[in-house]
Amino acid sequence: MSEVTVRQLAGVVGIPVDRLIEQLSEAGMEFDNPDESISNKDKMQLLKFLRHSHGKRDKDIVGPSKVTLKRRHVSELRVPASTGRSKTVNV
Repeated sequence: MSEVTVRQLAGVVGIPVDRLIEQLSEAGMEFDNPDESISNKDKMQLLKFLRHSHGKRDKDIVGPSKVTLKRRHVSELRVPASTGRSKTVNV
């Protein structure tokens, strides 16, 4: 969504238009008419304001960190097969 109206954004987000206009004014932007266009820059400013007001710091919003898994132990497990013989599986 590049340029949408305040009314369309409220519909996408799932909140009443009046509440979105109130949040925009709290963030320092003035939108009086629900049919006014809102740019990506304005949406990012609103998102930053809402994250800050909910206690998120900028360093908390960086993104997912890298997860590294390390194998601790390898063992063998015997599993019965349908032919009657057991099969060894590495776990």
